[in-house]
Amino acid sequence: TEAEVQLVGGAARSLAGHTAAVQTVAFSPDGKRVASGGDDTTIRIVDLETNRSRTLVGHTGSVRWVAFVGDDRLVSASADRTIRIWDLTSVERVLPAARADVYQHDGRREVLAFTPDNTRLVYPDASHRVTVRELATGIEQRFERSSDAPITTVAMAPSGSRFAIGDATGHVVEYTLAGAPR
Repeated sequence: TEAEVQLVGGAARSLAGHTAAVQTVAFSPDGKRVASGGDDTTIRIVDLETNRSRTLVGHTGSVRWVAFVGDDRLVSASADRTIRIWDLTSVERVLPAARADVYQHDGRREVLAFTPDNTRLVYPDASHRVTVRELATGIEQRFERSSDAPITTVAMAPSGSRFAIGDATGHVVEYTLAGAPR
């Protein structure tokens, strides 16, 4: 049988601002802001209640992934092979790149995961190790791998104590964070 598609009308509004293709969009936890990143290397944050926007600059490649961490931080990943953690409380209109914490990663947007409580970020670094970074303190745990194959995906367990990676050779490996129950 043929599938039936019903078009439903609804309110829509344009949140303009990028000068090239948009690659990623995320809502803030309270649903009051939208962040977007694109091929123009910028991040736009729009307050949906006031329609005011600001632009974050600092990446030199396409912004491929953005996510809010609570109400005061935004994490972005770019084709320039960096992850930036933006402190949104210190932003007037544009947050200078020097005020954002910058980390190297492998440049793929799919290869990032947060712990369920949003306190840690898991990502591969440029040497194909896996890094778990405490966002509040900057403390990192690094996990060595026996393979140099590119990591293609990362997933965090609901408990936040374990994560798994998949790589280009077809392997999946589970890791337990230091000090966490298994």
